[in-house]
Order: sequence, then structure tokens, then C-alpha cells
Amino acid sequence: MSGECVHTRQNLLGAKEISMCSYDTDSSVLGANYHDNSDDAYLKFVYSIYLGKTDMLEMLDKKLLEGINEILEFNIMYRDNEGQLKINIPVITMSDRWTLYSLSNKYSKEIAEEYRDKIVALVKNPVKLPNHLKSVPNWIKYLNCCNLFPSAIISEAKDRGLFLKGYDKPAPAVILCVKK
Repeated sequence: MSGECVHTRQNLLGAKEISMCSYDTDSSVLGANYHDNSDDAYLKFVYSIYLGKTDMLEMLDKKLLEGINEILEFNIMYRDNEGQLKINIPVITMSDRWTLYSLSNKYSKEIAEEYRDKIVALVKNPVKLPNHLKSVPNWIKYLNCCNLFPSAIISEAKDRGLFLKGYDKPAPAVILCVKK
């Protein structure tokens, strides 16, 4: 997947709207492939953990819960010292989400203008790829990362200690957005 993938749920546990935004990441990488209706179940699961409402977990598909150790490996959540699950991603308001989009659009345009000629030259004269990539279709070889700003902001917030304090692995490229 390239770009942003958003899973949204309305009216869940007191929130008007909840969205989980993943950037340039496949759902299976995030551990969301344990349920037939995985996106919905996974969003409920993550939001329940965020709220600390473990009683809601009983309503989720057992396959999702059985895969918890694998989900922990994706660093979307972790167990605290008492063994309680906690989410490991930023939680922002919907207003913050739209501010993020506005900034992303503004700076994407500036970068596109500044580097347009170099990008056009690269497309006209692509880099010679190693043999192991020759079987990859052209549309994937030159696919751009179209949502690098959210990933960069998540990483910067982690580096500044705004979340994931003491966490030394890469920050998951995921944001949970909540409208109360």
C-alpha cells in the first residue's frame, strides 16, 4: 500500500468518530488480519485498549485475541509493568488531523515545485535496478511515498519525547484520531 489507509467507526464507546490512519503500511504489517472483518475489529480493539475498557475485549473475535503476541510485535501496543495492554501510537483530535493534512498539502506543494525538474529527469531516466527487483512491476518500482509528512511528524514527536518515551524502536506509522 502506498499512502494513507483510514479505518473509521462512528459512535463507539462515547466517541462520535474514531479513525485509525496508517501510512504506507499494509494492514497485515499492523496485525489487522486476524478477523474476517479485520479493520472494524482491529479499530474496536485498539480503541478499547486506549480507553482501558478491557471488558469490551470479550465481544471481539477470539482469533484477534489469540494473535495478541504477534500484534505486540508490530509495536502498536505493549504491556506495561503490570501486564496491562497499552497503545503505543499517538492519539490526536480530528481537528489536529485536519491541521496535519493542511500542513502536509502545503509542504508537499513546496517540495514538488522545488524538485520538479529532478523528479521528471528521474522518471525519464530511471535508476537501473538490481536483479532481485526486476520481477517487480514498474508501477510498484517507482511508486512514491505519498504520505511521508505524517510519518515524519510521528517520528519527530517520538524523538522529542512527546510519546513513546524511552522507546528505542521505530515509531509505528499510525495515528488514532478521536472526535468526542
